[in-house]
Amino acid sequence: GMLRLFSWLTKTLVPDKVRHKPLYVQMLKDMPPRLVRWQSGAATEWNPSGAPGVPVYQIHGGKDMVVPVKNVQPDTVIEKGGHLINVTHAERVNRFIQE
Repeated sequence: GMLRLFSWLTKTLVPDKVRHKPLYVQMLKDMPPRLVRWQSGAATEWNPSGAPGVPVYQIHGGKDMVVPVKNVQPDTVIEKGGHLINVTHAERVNRFIQE
């Protein structure tokens, strides 16, 4: 099951046009199943204890299949971006951060 998951993650999250795709594919393959399970729970069950005390902005991929944009309230959306917008749309993400 984990091999199918990694195959799906690789095809879905890391488009062929990504320059370092082999590195990301290897990182996904090397992740221990226990870490993947923990990350999933940590991300979905996180309950912050209060406001962070600094401005927080969210940029989100409009085609994110892991965390669909309909489930969040981002400050800006990269319409054709997926889950790894910092990799696939680095220039746009960096511009947003700079602004």
